[in-house]
Amino acid sequence: MLGNGAEAFRSDYDITSHSTPIDLLYDFGLIGCSLFYTLLGSVAWRVWRLRGWGVDGLGAVIFGALVCYGFMSLSGIVFYNAFLAAFLGMGIALLDRSASEISLPANTALTPTHRLAADSGERPAT
Repeated sequence: MLGNGAEAFRSDYDITSHSTPIDLLYDFGLIGCSLFYTLLGSVAWRVWRLRGWGVDGLGAVIFGALVCYGFMSLSGIVFYNAFLAAFLGMGIALLDRSASEISLPANTALTPTHRLAADSGERPAT
């Protein structure tokens, strides 16, 4: 449940696991593995919420990269990857900027009316 500590798999078996979920589960337990994939899921959720607000190209790029990192994590260890950290940092910053440009309140549910108003350049009524 809690894992064996950082780098425990490499220390115990003198080799890396070559799989992010296995390494996370062994080293950091179910809690650590859940937190890592919750971070990726959180970014995906933010992209999903911004769909139809004029950030489709940006959202597609961020979502595509998330899918790629998700598949890469199955056959390699990506949580030490500097590019993943840079991607998450820049992706979250761009999503925050896009959300602030459209002044989307945190608890607003996106509806087709909101998307139609965004497409026409109007501000949707809240």
